[in-house]
Amino acid sequence: MSGRRSGGEGDSLEALLADAVAAEAARQRSGERMLRQAAAEEATFAGVLVDLAERGERVAVRTVGGRVHRGVVRAVGRDFAVVQSETRTSTDTGGPRVFVRLAAVTSVRTTDTPADVTGDRRPPLDTSLAAVLGGLAPDRPRVQVGVAGEGAYITGELVSAGFDVLVLRRPTTVTPVGAIAEVVVLDR
Repeated sequence: MSGRRSGGEGDSLEALLADAVAAEAARQRSGERMLRQAAAEEATFAGVLVDLAERGERVAVRTVGGRVHRGVVRAVGRDFAVVQSETRTSTDTGGPRVFVRLAAVTSVRTTDTPADVTGDRRPPLDTSLAAVLGGLAPDRPRVQVGVAGEGAYITGELVSAGFDVLVLRRPTTVTPVGAIAEVVVLDR
């Protein structure tokens, strides 16, 4: 007798294999869906910004002061993000860096294709906005500080940044870090 099966047995085997392949594909989809759900449940706002930064997504970041900063997220810290703005100045080949306090952000929109972001990771920079601005202060950059609830920027030379205070000169202005929505660094 030959090793050939009759048509009924072959069809039955093919149907069994097809069912097994379909069941495995369904298990994989279910597992992937569960992983996406778990990631979504662990999402943080800072984690979403990390995803957008890694993808180089163009974003529009709106702050409590009503200002919108368009550009690419370049860095994310404990309580801030840095947006490389698309707005150019006469002395700048790229736009200014905007340090946005996360608590002052009201929305972030992607301007490119819709992106699936999970946001289930921690910010790569374990530092605060005050510490980063303190590191910039020795260079005395000219900055614009957007304060929550105010329409106009406070412009001056960054002199120092302490644990919870920012000091500008020309004119001398002292601002609590908690009131800051964004800091635009005009000088590189």
